[in-house]
Amino acid sequence: SGLRIAGLWDKIKGKGPSTAEGLAAAKILADAKVPLTLTAAYAAHQMVAAAMLDAAYIAPYYGRLLEADRDADGILESMRSIRDKSGSQTRILIASLRSVEQIEHLLALGHDTFPLAPEVADALATDDMSDAAAAASSVRSRDSASPRASNAASTFPSSSSSSSPSRSSAARVASAAPRASTPSPAAFL
Repeated sequence: SGLRIAGLWDKIKGKGPSTAEGLAAAKILADAKVPLTLTAAYAAHQMVAAAMLDAAYIAPYYGRLLEADRDADGILESMRSIRDKSGSQTRILIASLRSVEQIEHLLALGHDTFPLAPEVADALATDDMSDAAAAASSVRSRDSASPRASNAASTFPSSSSSSSPSRSSAARVASAAPRASTPSPAAFL
């Protein structure tokens, strides 16, 4: 059925677990040149199958490895070494990340491909000090906008018609207009 689905559109990609049954199905898809992601990888030797199948990705579950008291970093490093020594192009898609600190740690180790849960993606785009600095900057900008608006208004001739608002009142209205809400940080990732 995977081949039938893959035949519907050239953008279809296969995804299956790194188990005996999953690898048998992945072999059929790989032979048909369907790009693959092997999931549920918990051991370095699973990279051998991914490399042999020319899988696009292998997805070790980092958070689950840590929770099982396995050497997650050692497993990832061994996967990378197997991949590099085999000449494979399989990318290591490190899944099951629980925190920004885990992402920082993995980036420092040279890893760069991660699917992110929305709450982790949001946390990546926030920092208490950055948020406080942005809020303080926004207040300073609003506080300094009024004098500039008044000064700018003096450089424009005012209308002699009483029905037209003066330049300074238009500037006050513009500076008091509500700002567009900022989208969730996850929208940018």
